[in-house]
Amino acid sequence: MNKKLLFLIIFGILIFSVRLVNINEAIYDDESNFAYSLTVMNDSGFNEKYYSPQLLNLIYQPFVYFFGLSTWIFRLIPWLFGILNTIFVYIFATRNFGEKSAFWSTFLMLIAFYPTLASLQFDVEGNLVMFSIMLMFFSYLEYEKTENKKRKFGWQILSGLGLGIAILSKYNSVFIVVVLILYSLIKR
Repeated sequence: MNKKLLFLIIFGILIFSVRLVNINEAIYDDESNFAYSLTVMNDSGFNEKYYSPQLLNLIYQPFVYFFGLSTWIFRLIPWLFGILNTIFVYIFATRNFGEKSAFWSTFLMLIAFYPTLASLQFDVEGNLVMFSIMLMFFSYLEYEKTENKKRKFGWQILSGLGLGIAILSKYNSVFIVVVLILYSLIKR
């Protein structure tokens, strides 16, 4: 195994273990609004009393059902997405920019302020939207590289799914479409 990858794995376990210590900290105002949203949603994840993204509510539903409404449950999903997003950054950077770039981008994901906050904060922007936008960009770049028509179609579907989840989770994600259009125009 590559020494740099081994370092990232050990360092990542250490970092996410330290973040796990804060999983039961008191929630603040915005987080309490999302928590309230989980208490008044219907079975399909929608609630009429407070706006929160329906997809995020659906992700939380089984956890709330099995473990109840508690602070550590609210923070568990962002923590898990933090791990998933860090792994995704490594894969994305390795595939598109090489090992050195993958090491540094993953290292920055582990120590930077926003990814740390996003993996501890009960909200939609830092975890679900980040994951879906990375999925969209990764799939779009894979679509461009692929020659096989069936695979191209699969990458297009996955890219659209990532964009769709991002837009359904946070409506201003629709502006990513402008970035994709500009990128496609420049590329051609």
